[in-house]
Amino acid sequence: MLSKFAPLLWIAGALLLCVLLFLLPRTPAPKPAPALPVSGAADIGFWLKRALAQEPASRAQKYQRWANTKSWDSLKWFWNTAKRPDLLASIVEAQAAQQNSDSLWLLAGKTYYKAVRFCTDSTELPVLFEASRRCLQTVLKHTPAHAEAKLLLASCWVDEGRDPMKGISLLRELEATDSTRTDVQLTLGLFSMRSQQFDKAVRRFKTVLRLDPAYIEAYLHLADAYQQQGRIDQAREALSAYAGLTPNPAEREEIKNYINQLHN
Repeated sequence: MLSKFAPLLWIAGALLLCVLLFLLPRTPAPKPAPALPVSGAADIGFWLKRALAQEPASRAQKYQRWANTKSWDSLKWFWNTAKRPDLLASIVEAQAAQQNSDSLWLLAGKTYYKAVRFCTDSTELPVLFEASRRCLQTVLKHTPAHAEAKLLLASCWVDEGRDPMKGISLLRELEATDSTRTDVQLTLGLFSMRSQQFDKAVRRFKTVLRLDPAYIEAYLHLADAYQQQGRIDQAREALSAYAGLTPNPAEREEIKNYINQLHN
């Protein structure tokens, strides 16, 4: 059962993603410009060609020119304005391959992973997960101890659901290396929520707050875990703690409304 205040969990973390809301272009267009060759990312080519086919001829021609000259910033702008994070990621990956840049490989992996949340075609999901893993594994090939890449890779495995234990194993490796990482503790808590291990989730979220009291988003997740257990008084306390710390007046009012909706 979803928490009555679950939408609050999006307040603190999803605002930057809203600019990437998925919207397929609908305008018919002439024959598209050829796709930019992307090393190791041929599996995204189907969606690339289809998207270009729906672009007006003038935009497709611009794309062709930028692709020929590998004008990376312009190409990224192209897919960003088209609200296509999946294809934006493919450009970042192509740039990473050309420049052999770990920071770009990491960004490509992140962007593919974020694109999953806006994907409306279920047949593309395995492609996005695989592409994200491919980029993140490239980072780890160069820097095996790269914690952020490991964390994202773990999330890919767990979120896709095909082999979640690979993700859990990566997270346990990270925790064994540094148990004070709040991002690792929070992610383990969220995975515990998903498997309905609410006691474990509560412990993880409390650990996050012990390590970083300013990480107030953890109060929302903690409240959610308490609510799922039927511990309504504790859920109210966690929400009240968040309301007392957030600088956003609109959020405070929203929190009060949710607290009033909670009943034993």
